[in-house]
Parts: sequence; structure tokens; C-alpha cells
Amino acid sequence: MKRLILILTMLLPFAVQADYIARCDPPSTKTASKAAQITADAVKRHLKNIDQINAGVPANQRILPQFDIDSSTGIIAGHTRMCYQFFKAGNSVQCDYSIPASLTPFPAPAVCVWSRLSATDQAKVRALGVGP
Repeated sequence: MKRLILILTMLLPFAVQADYIARCDPPSTKTASKAAQITADAVKRHLKNIDQINAGVPANQRILPQFDIDSSTGIIAGHTRMCYQFFKAGNSVQCDYSIPASLTPFPAPAVCVWSRLSATDQAKVRALGVGP
């Protein structure tokens, strides 16, 4: 029984990390930090879109008229789990693990979208039931 508990406690950190999706920072943004912020801004727009739908704002006056609640919720679910890493210089495939660690819920050297959201936005995501 003690061995089982020991094994389960050793696996716990991996279970928590499984909620996040690691991506190398796209070369067009140059930094993982900027990529995470761009994705966080997209999450905020979709949260505002859902608020506008719930408030009865006509589609042609909403921030994202082409998305309904389910579409915006799906995008939020995926985007809030994104964690970006830096590319190695001159390489568009391999991540650079020498970048200093940032204080994110994902292993270093990633920068996570979730950490770029305000506490209010994180609460809204959790209320939708799609937070990491």
C-alpha cells in the first residue's frame, strides 16, 4: 500500500502538466512571451464575445460576430492550455531549453497563456468549465 501511494504521488506532477499543450514559439513572433500574450488577448476577445452574446448584443455589433458560444468556448479551452517555448537561433523546429525558467505552471522554459490572464479572466474561464 505504501508503494502504491508513493508511485501515485510521484505521478501527480505529470498529471497536472498534462493539462497544458507545449508549442515552440512561432518564428513570426520572435519570443515565446509575445506569442503567449497574443494568444491571451485572443482568449480575452472570445470571453468578451460570450459576454456580449449572453447580454443579447446583435451579432453584427459583437466583437467576434462569426463565433457562437460553443465555438468561442472551444477556442478558449484550447488556447488557455497553450505554453510557448523559444526556438533555437536559426532553427524553426527545435526548442531552446537554455532560456531561463519563467514562473508558469508548465515546465521551464515555457511561457503559458494561463499565466498571462488576469484573475478575473481566469475565473471566467473556470466558470465555463474549460480552464486548465
